[in-house]
Amino acid sequence: HGYHVPASTLYQALGLQPVRRDQRVLTTIASQQGRTVAAEVVVLHKAITQFRASPPPTPDQRRSTGTPALPTGTP
Repeated sequence: HGYHVPASTLYQALGLQPVRRDQRVLTTIASQQGRTVAAEVVVLHKAITQFRASPPPTPDQRRSTGTPALPTGTP
């Protein structure tokens, strides 16, 4: 949360399925993955950097760029 990156992005970078209210610390995750904490930190840092370089647009940004809204109702 502190890095303003969705948890799903971080889970994906680590090769994990998102778990709601996951309380595991990085040392536990690294151990379960058979990697070092340092290796996991590198993976997470890369994911954070990539996310910040091209975050998904917010709904307001999509509207301001002229992206058409999805049609409602039936034709």
